[in-house]
Amino acid sequence: MIERKGTWVMQRNETMPSLSNVTLEISLKPFVDPREDAIRNIFTEVFRHWYSLLKYAETISVMFWIGDGSEIFEFRGDLDMAFEWGKWLGFANESYHVADEDDPHHESLVAWPRVYREDAPQFTYRKLKQLISVMKEVGAHLYPGKRIRAGATIDPGPEFVPSPFKYERHPEILWGEGHGEGGCGKNIDCTASFHADQEAYAGFPNGIPEGTSFGTFLGRQARLFMEALDFDYIWFSNSFGFGRCPYGFGAYGEFFDGTRFRHEGNRECAQHVMQFWYDFRHECPEHMIETRGTDFPVGLDLVNHATPYRELYEHAAQLRFVPPPNTPWSALTGNYGLAMAGYMSRIAAWPGAFPYRYYTSDPWWCNTPWLDRYERSPHDIYLNLAIAKIEADGTVSTPNRLSLLSIDDSWGHLPEELPDETIPHLKEAFATRPDAASPFIWIYPFAEYHQWTFEKCARIGEVYAGDLLIQEAINCGLPLDTVISSEAFCRLFEAGMNVIKPGTVLVCPFPDEGSDLAAALGNALETGCHLLLYGPSRFGCRRFRELLGIEPVAGELDGEFEVVGDGVVDRFVTGTVSG
Repeated sequence: MIERKGTWVMQRNETMPSLSNVTLEISLKPFVDPREDAIRNIFTEVFRHWYSLLKYAETISVMFWIGDGSEIFEFRGDLDMAFEWGKWLGFANESYHVADEDDPHHESLVAWPRVYREDAPQFTYRKLKQLISVMKEVGAHLYPGKRIRAGATIDPGPEFVPSPFKYERHPEILWGEGHGEGGCGKNIDCTASFHADQEAYAGFPNGIPEGTSFGTFLGRQARLFMEALDFDYIWFSNSFGFGRCPYGFGAYGEFFDGTRFRHEGNRECAQHVMQFWYDFRHECPEHMIETRGTDFPVGLDLVNHATPYRELYEHAAQLRFVPPPNTPWSALTGNYGLAMAGYMSRIAAWPGAFPYRYYTSDPWWCNTPWLDRYERSPHDIYLNLAIAKIEADGTVSTPNRLSLLSIDDSWGHLPEELPDETIPHLKEAFATRPDAASPFIWIYPFAEYHQWTFEKCARIGEVYAGDLLIQEAINCGLPLDTVISSEAFCRLFEAGMNVIKPGTVLVCPFPDEGSDLAAALGNALETGCHLLLYGPSRFGCRRFRELLGIEPVAGELDGEFEVVGDGVVDRFVTGTVSG
């Protein structure tokens, strides 16, 4: 953007930027014909379909949705051993129960597992290794000079393949219940430990000793699996590693049940989650980790699951992981406020560049979002790629990594419509990416929320309520797409950097009396910025309370209240509060 007489004017940037990485996500369903020439033809088609996007990538990755990670758990080192893979439509494990009276003929596309085709092939580890080898060979030939990577995946839940390892032999590593409030059945608890197992695994030829941590087991198995098959990195799917078992709970969690906050034990839980990461990294020190994260903003994760974001981010260089991108949930729920608030809250304090992921198709659930859920509308591309982060040095960061979930559909087809129709919008959105802060900036209280969750726990409700409020404000039309952490914001004003223009509206929780944030906001106010404060003021800076003409109410406010406003409510069809 450029400034003209105190206003903002869009300055078009025609340049498609170089991306550090583009990932094409694919299942094994397209690879019905085992002949090498057939495999080569598929990867040639894939790389040519997406050429006008891949040519801008420094690294090209193909991430294989093989199963749910059971192929890693069960790996014995024998490449001729067959493994269970994701050949299913719908929930592969029968844990997504639909009552017979609701679906008497078992017609649900989601609840009942079906094989995607009658002649579904069998896969061995050797055949999988061949796929990876041919993919890298074709990629190197078509894109000389670019790094070509292969990614493995692990999912904690019951969705993708039947898993005797998880659901029969080792139920002690599972946690969570049914599907209330969006929870996805029993999932792996990343902090769990094993009971003894006498089976011979690649990393445990004499069996799994009693008490072995899941992080130790997974790290060793993953390293040997990836080394044997030439994978370059691993993807932690569906909240894995961002709490004990977030995907098993949905909207709530271990420390908040929807009515009561329970902070007791949350610090210990966060430490146990960090220990999982350390155990994994001890056993698997070289392969990069990429992450899906949860579907919710940081504040909700802190309250629900004691997710140790601060420690994860502080140790990011040691742990060598890529932060979570935006959630794909908005295609399913229409809750774009949740998606955008979650995305901004996660990147606010992340030290460096961050990824973007787009939900083009789906190899499991019989839908292709670009064609059906989005109905070919590119709005979710432009919404997320309009998001920017302001760094502590004043620079503006935008996504520099792109993942496409997925390039095949649930029946193993490779729809040409996906690259033909989405690439022009992706290139346009990247080309017109933000190059300056927007008129509204969210000052995200990353440090404060951690303090209120784990130390000053009496304020834990403010953490949940604050992110929920911003989510709904965006749903109701608040044009918020730039974020900066509160600590970075304070450093900007301490250094006297004038990167935030006069007239900017700073959206921020009410700052505490005597805090660095209150001082920095006071300076911003004097330079011509505007403040839009939210949340309780009982601990708030007296100066701002006086400017607003408010005094905190003694005691807690609890219950239902009638809100009286003098203005005219702006009602419009798609801006209602999400239900």
